[in-house]
Amino acid sequence: MAESGRKRGVYAQLALGAAERGRFSPREIIDRLGRAADIVRPDGLVFWPSGDAALDGLVRGRCRELGLDLYLWLPVLADAGFDPAERDLAENAWGGGPAGGSGAWARLGSGDETFRFACPFAEGQAGRIRARCRDELPGYDGVFLDRIRYPSPANGLENLFTCFCPRCLERTPALAAWRDNARGLRERLRSATDVDLGRWGTFQALLAAFGLPEFAAARSLVLAEAVAGPARLARGMGKLVALDLFTPSLAALVGQDFRLLGGLADWIKPMIYCRARGPSGLPLELACFARGLLEWGRFSGPEVMAFVARSFSLPAVPRSADELESGGVDLAFAAAEYAAARGSAAVPIHPGFECVRHPDFDLDPDGDGIRRCLAAFSAAPAVVLAWNILYTPDDFLRIVAEGRPPPSRLFTKTRS
Repeated sequence: MAESGRKRGVYAQLALGAAERGRFSPREIIDRLGRAADIVRPDGLVFWPSGDAALDGLVRGRCRELGLDLYLWLPVLADAGFDPAERDLAENAWGGGPAGGSGAWARLGSGDETFRFACPFAEGQAGRIRARCRDELPGYDGVFLDRIRYPSPANGLENLFTCFCPRCLERTPALAAWRDNARGLRERLRSATDVDLGRWGTFQALLAAFGLPEFAAARSLVLAEAVAGPARLARGMGKLVALDLFTPSLAALVGQDFRLLGGLADWIKPMIYCRARGPSGLPLELACFARGLLEWGRFSGPEVMAFVARSFSLPAVPRSADELESGGVDLAFAAAEYAAARGSAAVPIHPGFECVRHPDFDLDPDGDGIRRCLAAFSAAPAVVLAWNILYTPDDFLRIVAEGRPPPSRLFTKTRS
């Protein structure tokens, strides 16, 4: 049962990239929306439009017929419908970035999504996002802001230390010293041993040893400022605002502070992905983090995995990065992540979990896993079925639908 004795709400997501447009006809996409609505009766849809005006219009029209709240899925700092100019890209402490460093995901940039992150202060990027809001939001009930972060371990370990571009250095003079500290950290790790890693204990303690907690806090403030622009614009247009954030144990790595960002939103979706082998998923991000450390220092695999487990409070120590990536994180971890998100923000938390069998991410959950995720989020007012309804099997939808209120309680809104 959800909070306050109410039945739990459900939101779905729909992304229409090039792969989806190649696999599904417009009729199949519309039929799939109707089929999902028949089974699970979602409250809303988060929609990443295709850019094809006719197809996107069909989707929006079908959502109106079904009485769904419709959110524009809007990436902000990467994959926003245009590639950032080179001068706008985020820059790490070694002058590179924003992708391709130590431990980086081998498939990064190989699909529709590039994960080429712009600097949050890049006016060219911000201006185009504002233009998209003004042009597209009138057809939606709200905006769902994604890619509101710095690069993650999937982009390479060096890119956790961004942004040090000329814009940022001019705005924040303290960055020069923090850049030196980050370089000093990496240089120290070149000669570090397992004993040193054990003495530091966690990544957080390692950052503290090199004077970088203030850098992490400053990044969170910068991101909150970057999110405030489109969020306030949407609010000024009378729209709801939702945020797509990393799961709490990973959020600090990419500069996300639930407390700060929660003040800008109506609700937050933490991506509590315990099985996904793609960016934002715990298995891939932690495996990339571990591989990056192994490249940076003379450490043994077991000691690095123990360091990762301590740093991110994992329920068990994985035997290797490969095992972590392929086997995932125990689903029991999901409940702790939801509790952490709920305790960090003063807005509703609608956890997202993998409810897809996706051919591009080697992801094939089963019904028991879906039930375990729903049980972990039993206190949540709503859940988000990540991350594309086109790949969600009917049997998963039926599991989610168990205990949902009848359609008459959901489809009662009138639309202008």
